[in-house]
Amino acid sequence: MKKTAAFIVSAALFWSRSLLVIDPAGAAGIAYSGGNGETMETAIVITGGDDSATTTAEYAWLRQHVPGAKVSAQFLIHDRTRVFDRLDVNLPDGSRKPFFFDITSGFGKI
Repeated sequence: MKKTAAFIVSAALFWSRSLLVIDPAGAAGIAYSGGNGETMETAIVITGGDDSATTTAEYAWLRQHVPGAKVSAQFLIHDRTRVFDRLDVNLPDGSRKPFFFDITSGFGKI
């Protein structure tokens, strides 16, 4: 009985930790700058980190600034000197909107 209880407590601690959302700006040295992300010219610029941290930062930014949004598509765009991710998002009101992230800083880093 004690072993079962200890297992349940251990499993609960494991799952609760794995569900924590870590702020990538503090955890991975990620910084946000730029604009509102509505166009490539006003893209949200993500600096610091690698490919994985950059992707995590994009989704964290969306959760914080567009609560309830669901990403429906993601596209990689190469400009002459910069690299962008375009995330098409379904908003809670049923509309769809693209958001642009300048990921040049972390692109290609593993």
